[in-house]
Amino acid sequence: MKKSSVYFEAETVFNDDAIRWMFQAEYYSYERLKILFRAGLGLLLLLAAFFLVKSTAVRGVLMLIGCWFMVSTDFPGRMRAEQVIESRKGQTSLVRYRFTGDAVLIDQTGMNIPYEKIDRMLVDKRCFYLFESRQNAVMVPRGIWTQEKQQRFVDFLSEKTGKEWKQSRSMLSMNLRDLLDMIRDRHVEKIS
Repeated sequence: MKKSSVYFEAETVFNDDAIRWMFQAEYYSYERLKILFRAGLGLLLLLAAFFLVKSTAVRGVLMLIGCWFMVSTDFPGRMRAEQVIESRKGQTSLVRYRFTGDAVLIDQTGMNIPYEKIDRMLVDKRCFYLFESRQNAVMVPRGIWTQEKQQRFVDFLSEKTGKEWKQSRSMLSMNLRDLLDMIRDRHVEKIS
């Protein structure tokens, strides 16, 4: 096998915060339909409490449950992150990535992820996330390179994967295309 040139190198310190960010990005990327459902269910419970129920006790319970569903849309993802954090017992680890012309090389494990296997790419205010699957992802902190090099990184990965970067954003800023993408993702996930 010929040695491929390294175009970018990065490293990520996986501490408790980084694990929470990773799980949040994974949950918001793969479970957007579930998040929308939870928020909608919360809204329906609140509407039922205000307009359909006469009993004050039942109204209070419906309002409490409805509010909880609306503000804790990412609760399952947070719980999974906390389980991983608890199992690591405060350990941190440093993971180095090398981005070659063919794949992402992960130095600590010897793994490589060919670009054609990247399922989705997400960016938020803290990191770039490359998901091979829900269970396997690369996380690169933003701000480790100059703005120009960061843009080259984004363009390089878009070209190599053939995928667009998705912005991590609020469910309130969703549009019809986002909803159709969620339904398509769910359909593809069920087929796989």
